[in-house]
Amino acid sequence: MQSRLVIAGFFLLHGCNTTCTGPGCEDAYTNGGVDLVLGGTDLFGSTILDPTSPNWIGDDAQGTNWSVAASEGFVWIGQPNLSRVIRVPSTSDGALPASPLEWTGTTSFGAAIAVADLDANGVMDLIVGDPDFDLGAGGVFVFMDAAASSGTTDFTTATRKIVGSSPADALGGNIAICGDMSGDNLPEVAFGAPSFGAGSPPLDTVPTLAGVVFVLDSTLWATALPQPELTDVGTAYWGELSGDGAATAVHCKGDVTGDRVPDLIVGAPWHNDATGAEDIASGRVYVVAPEITSTTRVLPPSQGLIDAAAFVLNPPSDGEWFGAALVTLDLDGEQPLELAVGAPGYNLGAGRVRVFEGQELQAGLGKTLVVIRNATDAPNHFGRTLGQGDLDGDGRPDLVVGAPDWQDGGNGYDTGRVWMWSGAASQTWGPQLTVPSASWEGSGGAPFHRVGRGLQIADTNDDGIDDLLLPTATQPQ
Repeated sequence: MQSRLVIAGFFLLHGCNTTCTGPGCEDAYTNGGVDLVLGGTDLFGSTILDPTSPNWIGDDAQGTNWSVAASEGFVWIGQPNLSRVIRVPSTSDGALPASPLEWTGTTSFGAAIAVADLDANGVMDLIVGDPDFDLGAGGVFVFMDAAASSGTTDFTTATRKIVGSSPADALGGNIAICGDMSGDNLPEVAFGAPSFGAGSPPLDTVPTLAGVVFVLDSTLWATALPQPELTDVGTAYWGELSGDGAATAVHCKGDVTGDRVPDLIVGAPWHNDATGAEDIASGRVYVVAPEITSTTRVLPPSQGLIDAAAFVLNPPSDGEWFGAALVTLDLDGEQPLELAVGAPGYNLGAGRVRVFEGQELQAGLGKTLVVIRNATDAPNHFGRTLGQGDLDGDGRPDLVVGAPDWQDGGNGYDTGRVWMWSGAASQTWGPQLTVPSASWEGSGGAPFHRVGRGLQIADTNDDGIDDLLLPTATQPQ
């Protein structure tokens, strides 16, 4: 099949504005959008993502902080400014419909979204996060069979509603679809609350802002508990120290311990373990493995991450924000998988990504396969986002790295960039790479475009090749 590269910027053009220049002009960049890059063998070289050729159109009322997900035939867009999630055909072209199919809520409903077939009935379900719900306690809402929905759905009718235990928990700020960790052939769902503090037992000893990750037990989908207690949704693991921000990043699709069962991998990028140091956010990554017997497999019981983890990874230097982003990928065709960890705070914010060898992780050695770093010392926060998928159509997973804070000089504040390293070339990597070695680079085309702010990778057009979805922001023209 002939491969294609399509760049589509989604935003509203209206009126005529005087261009605002400088770092204080962010409020002028009020329109949301999503850039779509269709994968294929042409995905090499570099591209400037053009914000002047709109495809799907957003406006300033919808805001800029969109979230995005994809499933066969559909793109799902969370618009927390309007407290809604909309679903549009992945093949559509032009303005969003005036009255789109939508799921509506309150506060920041739609700040995080995910889609998955949670009950294996062949119909995709929708999971929506609202970290501002109930005075900041936050909430996660599950709508079963959402892909078959044909009308507007209110959050009060969600199949499952999971609400934080106290104000400022900010439950639902991120959502991760997991592999089958419990052996019932159904996916688990993990969601993070990085600012979570003490709650109800057994969460009453969680330090302030230590953060918690919750893993929903997949048996929930067969029960009649529309709003279970937070401590009854499954398993919870929390950070060690006040301010750790555990669950800022959560990944649970790949096996890095060698037992062929997906592991729960949790990043705590603000963790500070330096003796006598103040406010040094070095970071830490925890790998929690299911406990496996001859007949069952189950995650360890709720407890602190440091006690639940099969092993812990630490950064080699202070101030790295190690664990701000996480992804697993198969670079050598063998189990266990490799693990990529974003450290956007490295070198005063220049950033880097460390890729750990799967075989060495299994042995608990934490040996690095390659370190990919920013080519400059500018505080662009390279590695703030990560993703993986077969974007170039060669059958091998590729590593995608985002730097939404990238600046291109002049008025290029937060234009953002994203890079793809082809997995087919991984045997020639290392031990050090810089951004010019990427197979493909996509650059933001306007100030505050923030390309790379979110990375979602899925096959949107059913051609067997993954595509890249990038939520962005732009200034009305």
